[in-house]
Amino acid sequence: MSIDNSFALIVPSYNSAKYLPDLFASIYGGESSLGKVEPQTLLPTEIVICDDSSQDNTEEVVEEFRKDHSEISYVRHATNRGTPSACNSAISYTNCRFITRIDSDDMREPQSFELMLKAQLENTHSLIYDNVRIFLNGQKQGNIWVMDDYNFDLLLQRNFIHAGIMFPRRSWEECGGYPEEFIHGRDDWSFNVSLGSIGYCGVHLQYAGYLYRREKQNRTLRNSSSEWQARFYIAMHEKFSDIYAGRFPMGCCGNRKTSVSQVSQTSSTTMTMMNVVGGEDGMTLLRYMGGNYGTEKYYGPYTGLPYKVSVSKPLINVDDRDLHSPKGTGLLDLHVGSKELFVVEPSPEPSPEPSPEPSTVDEQSSPEVLEEEESVMAMLAQEEVVQSTSIESGQIKNVTAKVVEKLSLAGITTWEQFLSHDSSDLSEISGLSEDRIDEIRKEIT
Repeated sequence: MSIDNSFALIVPSYNSAKYLPDLFASIYGGESSLGKVEPQTLLPTEIVICDDSSQDNTEEVVEEFRKDHSEISYVRHATNRGTPSACNSAISYTNCRFITRIDSDDMREPQSFELMLKAQLENTHSLIYDNVRIFLNGQKQGNIWVMDDYNFDLLLQRNFIHAGIMFPRRSWEECGGYPEEFIHGRDDWSFNVSLGSIGYCGVHLQYAGYLYRREKQNRTLRNSSSEWQARFYIAMHEKFSDIYAGRFPMGCCGNRKTSVSQVSQTSSTTMTMMNVVGGEDGMTLLRYMGGNYGTEKYYGPYTGLPYKVSVSKPLINVDDRDLHSPKGTGLLDLHVGSKELFVVEPSPEPSPEPSPEPSTVDEQSSPEVLEEEESVMAMLAQEEVVQSTSIESGQIKNVTAKVVEKLSLAGITTWEQFLSHDSSDLSEISGLSEDRIDEIRKEIT
């Protein structure tokens, strides 16, 4: 009995006519913006392009390639309906056993499909994903964007799986398809969580097969502001309210292994400069119980305010209206598996006041003492920056938001990763001079 190893490549497309020749070159071989590339070692059974009502000559470009490749199909929406709808239309058009996706402006390395299908056949009740290499302006970038190993609990907090996954077609049917309400982005994140919620866990392929074009056309360059992040975060909590409240359905990939590191969180003997801003209904001090050393940002479902926490900075003051919500998206409603992500910090017991002792000096601090205190506070503030593992703009001189984005695209998101790279590589990635890179090294060490 023969094994059905058919797979379809779906391509949601909107005004991408100028990029499609690159995509087809990465499938069939030939000239591309990256030079001459080799064909795939294993071709898809079908390729379905879903044109989401483009205003350019997408259809003309596709038809030209269809002359020599009968496995290519072209589907067009009469109106623009968004990427998730285009994905669903393309999948509806094919009956192949497995599906893999590529966005219309991206490319694939020659062995990609063969390696992914091999992993898929070995893990038929899973989704398969590999690593990413960035390319822009006709050049592959040197660093590989390594995805995290699969962990459903971590996936609930951030999407570490790129859009170009492979999965069984039946899993798409069972989870209800790509979420068409996520028309403005993160449809891949929602889809990945949907698959995990019904037991289709991920298998991480250690191969950088997906070539991701990072130029001005990217939607992620337009919807990555804090306001958009807040919208996506709230939308995810609304769609998966039970899961975010810790109520995992039977067979769910969640809670199969712990995503929270077992870190001993010792209370600091002193609390420095905590900003307490009274909310309309008051404020409550919460302790973060997660295990992320980098800065995590959670948004209040009522106020929309961002609350930043990490293992090194676990205490935050939260507006009481953001503690709970009817849909289970309040900070005290959040769980990782069965573990609460935040707990109320108990008020410290008042210490008995010591008996006053006779003062031998003026109670007002001298200028020298004040100057010393200010120096210590400045030094502590600098240490706080250096000890933060997550790279953020404004921490170090010249490390702007644009530099942070360039480093992130190369997979460098922590200072530890920064220090592990050569100054010449960091200079090429960030656009900073090697002398400035060396100065930053000194500052953070």
